[in-house]
Amino acid sequence: MSNNNSPALLRGIARERLSGNFGTTIRAYVWSRVIMVCITWLSMSISQSGTGGRVFYVIIYFLSLIITGIFDAGSAFLYLHVVSGREASPGMVFSCFRNHTDKTVLITLYRLLLEALASITFAYAYVQYVINGQSGYLGLSAIGLIVMIAGYLLIWAIYLPAYYLIHDFPDYGALEIIRLCPKLTLPRLGRMVMLFVGMIPLKLLEVLSLGVGAPWAESYVNAIMAEYYLDLMNPGLIPAGPQEAVIRQGAE
Repeated sequence: MSNNNSPALLRGIARERLSGNFGTTIRAYVWSRVIMVCITWLSMSISQSGTGGRVFYVIIYFLSLIITGIFDAGSAFLYLHVVSGREASPGMVFSCFRNHTDKTVLITLYRLLLEALASITFAYAYVQYVINGQSGYLGLSAIGLIVMIAGYLLIWAIYLPAYYLIHDFPDYGALEIIRLCPKLTLPRLGRMVMLFVGMIPLKLLEVLSLGVGAPWAESYVNAIMAEYYLDLMNPGLIPAGPQEAVIRQGAE
């Protein structure tokens, strides 16, 4: 019988853990976003009039996706410290540029591949509609869009622990982490859905505030996900530190 804490309790614990740490998490968020905005600006400034320009644009865009994954893994390291009551600093968001970079990149590439597969139907229908102008492809595009969104959410839910496992189990390879994630998350996918639904108001806050509330909302969202990970690894318990996570029978 599972002793996992309820999503409501996890949100409450995350809120308590964030008390006094908002300055740290907000600075980490701002630093990473400023860098990503600069990379986006660079890609948009590239002329795509020639083949070389288009190829360079694709390379920069692909690199930006990889860098985003590295920042996400560094953010996982930061929030593991925040929610476990350990000392945290904004610079932790850069940690995976120095440590576990290879595993982070491989896991990010795997997730990008899954997301690409989930978007194939939509991409095909959209390209055909643009080229041929046939309205029949609009219906297929709508179906493809639904499949893509559902696929993205499922991939996110299943592989949410991946970046945390990198830090908790440094001896695990990327393939081991990828194989472990579904064993941890699929039996408890319903709880993940409930947790996601509870975070929708925070995402709406970001939109309604035109991004002004994003640093606070994202800090809360990341803290909730870190708490969910720790609860996932230790049913009914909140570990004192990120190195104390233990995989129980659900992961065996």
